[in-house]
Amino acid sequence: MAGLITGAANGSDPINAYGGVIRVFNNTDTNLTALGIGLNLCFGNLPAKAAESIDSNFDDGNPATGNVRGALGSSNTTPAVTAAASYIDTGSNFYTVCRLL
Repeated sequence: MAGLITGAANGSDPINAYGGVIRVFNNTDTNLTALGIGLNLCFGNLPAKAAESIDSNFDDGNPATGNVRGALGSSNTTPAVTAAASYIDTGSNFYTVCRLL
C-alpha cells in the first residue's frame, strides 16, 4: 500500500526459494525453544544443508541456541515448540529456521 513493494497485496505469505512460507512471529512464550523471545523472521521448508548454512552464517550453527533457531518440519507455518537437536541431512528432513530480529 505504501508503494515500497510492487504488485497487488493478496494476504498470502510470501514463498521462499525452497517453496516454504516466510513469516514474522512475535514470540513471548519461553516454552517455544524453536523461537527467540521477541520478533522472529521464519523460513519454512528448508533442506538441512540450507538451514545449517543460514544458522552458521548468521549465528552459531546450533538450531537450539542463539538468535537463529531451527525446528524439524517440512511445512511449519508456525514453528514447532521444540528446537531441533541438530541439522541432519537425510534427503527427507526439512526445517523451519527463524532469526530473532
